[in-house]
Amino acid sequence: MFKTFLNKEDWHFLDLSTLLIYDPQQVLFYYYNSYIKIPLLTYNELNKIAKNERDLEAPLFVWLELIDEQLNAKADLFSLSESEYLNTIGPYYYPLTNTRFYFTKSAAPAESISGKDIALLLELDTSIPIGSDVLSYSRSRRDTKKLKNSEELIKDISMCITALTEIEKLEKHVEYLNLCLEQRYQIVEMEDFYPVEPDNQPEKPEKDLLETPGKENNLVKFIKPGSWRKKYYEAYSHFSHDTKVYLIRYREFEKSLERFKKVLADWHNHKWALTDKCFEDIAIAEAKIKSAKASLIVYKNILSKSYIHPDYQMFDPLILFKYYLETGRANEIQECMNLYEEEKHWAEIKESQARIENTIYYLRNEGVDTSELTEQVSKMYQKRKKVKG
Repeated sequence: MFKTFLNKEDWHFLDLSTLLIYDPQQVLFYYYNSYIKIPLLTYNELNKIAKNERDLEAPLFVWLELIDEQLNAKADLFSLSESEYLNTIGPYYYPLTNTRFYFTKSAAPAESISGKDIALLLELDTSIPIGSDVLSYSRSRRDTKKLKNSEELIKDISMCITALTEIEKLEKHVEYLNLCLEQRYQIVEMEDFYPVEPDNQPEKPEKDLLETPGKENNLVKFIKPGSWRKKYYEAYSHFSHDTKVYLIRYREFEKSLERFKKVLADWHNHKWALTDKCFEDIAIAEAKIKSAKASLIVYKNILSKSYIHPDYQMFDPLILFKYYLETGRANEIQECMNLYEEEKHWAEIKESQARIENTIYYLRNEGVDTSELTEQVSKMYQKRKKVKG
């Protein structure tokens, strides 16, 4: 979903704009059986903004209620901000969508999901209505009719441009909905699924084993600066520090286990609630796809019954055809085609000349004699002027 439409490989971090603009349910729709990461800085900024926000129904309050109350993470987030030994806490479980939450001191990457990203996805999710004028025109073009005048041709071209525009939108809309269906069917077709176990178990520190001084010069090595005694104190002071950090992080792991056991205890009900929600999403998506396909038939009918040849049913030719007709440069479709092909031909020649001139410039800089080539280009210019004249 995120990679296909947003070109983002990492979509787990949410930035502040997402939390300010959209409710959790709008965002969590894209994180079934997945996880979300929220930087501590983002959470703190959310709290600061909340102090001055007068709209009590603003999305940020829903997020804070979710994080502080439903996930019960408020006290832990304070501990995270105060501790020099913790960088990330979580997972916190949101069973309604089987989503895990992590909170981290790490800065959000450049690929964080922004409010603009969610807006794009929601736009793709929205059904695209068909205008009454389009429906009326499509019905009128079911039977092939003889073209009456240039105004009718302009109308046909305008409808073709509209059809191409809407077909492009509808095809993306259907692609998006099919991806949603794929994700939801993947969940409901699982024989069984559970929340993911905590993955934050810290690694237990190990003592560095130091060889004791040998018998020879035993006393000298023991008291000499930089000797075995110094190494001994350094090694075991590090071990003491690492053990302290380990115990703090292991306590966070134990909290994660407690949260996991709590959600697991009622998982049977959570699982069926999530499955039912997936079936609801499937029904809605399939209805939208059916509607979109019906619209595609209408727009494709406009193109198939158009006066314009299929080879020219593209944005650039159609826009130019309309321009020719509106400015009086052409009065019928054949004249539009001739003008278009002629201008296309000369545009290709101009591009070719530009490439030749760039080559000549490069060769001159390299010290190559280009007089003969320059003469040939000059003749080609003269020939072009005569043809156009």
